Amino acid sequence: ELITTSDIPSGIRDILDLIDTYHTPVYLVGFTPGYTLNAAYAVSSVQQSDKARVVGLAETAEALQYVADGTIQALFVQDNYDLGKKAVGIMEQLLTEQPVPDVSQIDVQLVTRENVSDFLETAS
Repeated sequence: ELITTSDIPSGIRDILDLIDTYHTPVYLVGFTPGYTLNAAYAVSSVQQSDKARVVGLAETAEALQYVADGTIQALFVQDNYDLGKKAVGIMEQLLTEQPVPDVSQIDVQLVTRENVSDFLETAS
């Protein structure tokens, strides 16, 4: 089962109840840092790592530590500098009445147990 942020409330008890509902591993996908951290906390607090996998968005030292210990399988980390630079560029285009793109993309990096040490060094 693939469970995303929008599927259930993000409270820890709700997540634990959800994990208990399924007899096969669930994949908890957090599109917000709060859901990602709550899912990681829920899974680690009751040693449910055999019943749930967590993937999500969160750039905190706590989330990175969960990756290091295997509670979170992967994080997607956005480049905030690039995001800010593109946002300012688009605002400038709007202010000078230039055309702006309908969609602007930024790169994300995948953080796993194999490369989390690179991110932990800069997170503190």
